[in-house]
Amino acid sequence: QAEEAHGDRLQFGFIPFPPFGYVDDEGVIRGYLLEMVRDVLRDTSYEAEFDQLPAPRLYKQVREGDTHGTLAAGLPRHIEKHTLRSNRPVIHLTPALYFREDTRPATTLEDLRGERVVLMHGYSYGEKLDFFEDEENEIQLQYARTHESALQMILHGRADYLVNYQVPADLVIAQRNLHGLRSELLEPMPVYLFIAEAFADADDFLRQWDESFERRMREGRYPDWPLSPLDSSQ
Repeated sequence: QAEEAHGDRLQFGFIPFPPFGYVDDEGVIRGYLLEMVRDVLRDTSYEAEFDQLPAPRLYKQVREGDTHGTLAAGLPRHIEKHTLRSNRPVIHLTPALYFREDTRPATTLEDLRGERVVLMHGYSYGEKLDFFEDEENEIQLQYARTHESALQMILHGRADYLVNYQVPADLVIAQRNLHGLRSELLEPMPVYLFIAEAFADADDFLRQWDESFERRMREGRYPDWPLSPLDSSQ
C-alpha cells in the first residue's frame, strides 16, 4: 500500500527526454514539459516534486502509487489500466523514421515489415508498439538506451531503421554532427498526463489539472512544439 502524499505534494516521475524533461550536468531538473507541469499546477492546490527515473522503475512506481503522475504517449497496458488520464493531450510529439542514405527509403510503418528496426528502450510508442511486436510483420526488434547509441546502430549497419521521436533525435544529430542519415516524419502522437489510481487524491487532482490546463489553452499559453525547434527562426 503506497503512502498518501503529504499535503498537496505530487510525486511526478519522468524518464530522461531532453529537451522536454531531463536533469542537466549540474543536477538541475529542466525541460519544456516539466516547466509546463509547474505552470499548470500554479492554479491548483498541488505542487510537483520531480524525479527522473528509468522506465521500468517509473512504471512500477506508478503501478504501486509511489509515483503519482507522469507524462506519456501511452503506458504499458498492465500499467495504464491502473491510471487515470487527462482530458486533453498536453502536446503532440512527432516520431520519425531514421535510416542511412544508402538504405531503401521508408515512409510508413508498413515499410518496416521484415526489417531490422531499433526502438528506444522505455519510450512509449502508443498503439504503434502493437505493429512492431506482431509476429506476422516479422520485424527484428532491437532496443537502444540512448539516442546516440540508437543512431550509431543505424550508421554502423547493426540495424536498418530507427523509430524515434524527432526532436531529441535531431538534437543529438546536430550536437554530434552526424552525417549519412535520412528521416521521414510519422503521424504526431498525443502526450497525456497520467495519474496513478493508487494516489488518494487522483480524482481531485485531475479535475484541478483539467480546469487549469483548459484555461491556459484558451489563453494561448502553450503553442504546440514546432517541427524543428533547432531553428529558432521558426
